[in-house]
Amino acid sequence: MAERKLSVKMFGGFAATYGDEILFFGKQRDSKFGQLFQILMTRPGQGFDKREIADSLYGRDEVEDSNASLNNTIFRLRKYLKTSPLPPGEYLVLDGGVLSFDKIVETESDVWDFECLAKQFEEERDRREKAVICGKACRLYQGEFLPQLLNEQWVIEKNEYYQRLYSRMMEYLLRYLKEEADYGNMEKAAADAVRTCPDEGWELWWVDSLVSLGSYQKAEQVYQEMAERMQENGGFLTEEMQARFQEAGAKIRRPEGAGEDIGKYLAESSIQEGAYACMLPAFSDCLHMLKRIFARGGGKWFQPFSLHHSGCKGSSCQGSGIL
Repeated sequence: MAERKLSVKMFGGFAATYGDEILFFGKQRDSKFGQLFQILMTRPGQGFDKREIADSLYGRDEVEDSNASLNNTIFRLRKYLKTSPLPPGEYLVLDGGVLSFDKIVETESDVWDFECLAKQFEEERDRREKAVICGKACRLYQGEFLPQLLNEQWVIEKNEYYQRLYSRMMEYLLRYLKEEADYGNMEKAAADAVRTCPDEGWELWWVDSLVSLGSYQKAEQVYQEMAERMQENGGFLTEEMQARFQEAGAKIRRPEGAGEDIGKYLAESSIQEGAYACMLPAFSDCLHMLKRIFARGGGKWFQPFSLHHSGCKGSSCQGSGIL
């Protein structure tokens, strides 16, 4: 029979189990003794300064004595752990103002494993080994850190920290796979990134990999879904998201240039006075967005306008015509 271990997951939600048994921290999701356990599980076995813990738990609360409140919370957590599925033992160790969770049983934490892998990634010098580490770390990252507690300042700060680590490692992994022309694994990694962190720009990598694999229909589907989500989030895009959006569209509309620098397809001629001039991919994106806005009753905010095209012959626009 395999030895049981304490397993704590905090990416994408919270779950703590000992073998097949669940550790339950009460009906209140934001209970202080539950949060204390979660703080300790971000680095099981490592020490935490009591003052920092008190600031994390009570920094925004009106309490007369945060140290006394923390001592009470420590007492409550100790009391719960004695009745939990964990074997008997003194799990909370307080030494000189430093609190730690003693790993009496084997303990694993997804966020601590993730952070350790991020450190290995920074120290590793071999490109392939760095990519392998990135793959392991990114598989651990299953979404935001404790999303049910994102109103807590310490959770917000931790969440942003883990997101930065994830973005850095995922981008390295995707760039490595692209340079190695491993488009199959690049597609899988990019698809996982989109599912984990939608609308963070990973869609562009997914489209890139699909075009490289010749899956233009799937690439178009990903592109359209990205466009719809962007429009549902307000109908207007930041300059950065516009650039990503147009780049993805250019990839699909010019598949023969997938191996080239697609930036040249996005370059619009200098804007002159009068009507706005843009390339066909940008025009198509803007027109699609406007149609969606008008369909939702947003047309009342716009003055009547007209569209004019030049540089095109026949019933359809060909080549590099300007619209």
